[in-house]
Amino acid sequence: MSSKFLLLLKVVFWVLCCNAQDAKNMNGKIIADQGSPADVLVLNLNTEKETRSDLDGNFMISAKIDDLIVFHSNSHEIVRKSIYNNDYLKGFFEVRLIPKPQQLDEIKIFNYSRINAVSLGILSEPAKTYTIAERRLYEATSGGGLMTWLNAINGRKKMLKKFVSFERIEARVSKLTDMFEPEFYTKTLEIPEDQVGRFVNFAAEDELVVKALSTKNKYLVWFKLVNIVPQFKKLQNEN
Repeated sequence: MSSKFLLLLKVVFWVLCCNAQDAKNMNGKIIADQGSPADVLVLNLNTEKETRSDLDGNFMISAKIDDLIVFHSNSHEIVRKSIYNNDYLKGFFEVRLIPKPQQLDEIKIFNYSRINAVSLGILSEPAKTYTIAERRLYEATSGGGLMTWLNAINGRKKMLKKFVSFERIEARVSKLTDMFEPEFYTKTLEIPEDQVGRFVNFAAEDELVVKALSTKNKYLVWFKLVNIVPQFKKLQNEN
C-alpha cells in the first residue's frame, strides 16, 4: 500500500470524523457598539436552523464544529461566524455587529464608468466579477483534484451554495428597502409595522418579485408587491 494512498485514507478519515461531531446547543452573545443587539436573526447555514437574539443580545443555537452561523439585522452588516473547536468546547461564543454605513446628505458622483480594462485595451471583454460567497464556491468546486472531491463529500460545497443563495436574498432585501419608504409598506400595502421586515424577506424570495427587481422598474416591482400581500397576510394568520 503506497504512502500516498495511506495519506488519502487519513485525510478522508479526518474529514469524516469532523462531520460526525455531534451538534449541541451553544450559547452566544451579540455585541453592538451602535444600534440594538435585540431581534437579530441567527441562522445556521449547515442545518438551516434559526433563532433570534433577546433584548440583551443573548441567544442559543444548535451547532457543531465547522458550522457557519450567519447574523442578519436591518441596521447592521451581515456577519458570518465559523464554529471552531474552542467555541465548541466552551459552548459559548461572541459576535460583534458592524453598523451599516449612514447615507450622506449630499454626494457628488463622478462618472468613470467608461474608463475600464476593456476601453483601455487590457481585456477584450469585461471580466466576470464574484461576490465573496460566489468566489468561495468557485474556488471550492473548480480545478478538480483531491480538495474538490473532499469539498463535495464533507458538505462544504452544499454549505457554500446556501451561502450564495442567502447573500443574493440579502441583496434583494436591501434593494426593496432602498426602493420604497417605510410608509409604503405600512400605509400603502397596510403591513403592520412589526411585520415589515418579514414581508420584505418574504418578497425577496418571491419569483415574480425577483424578476421585477431585475428589470429595475420601480412601478413593476410596486405592482408585484401589491399582488403578494394577500398571500403574505394569509401565511401570517395561519402562523
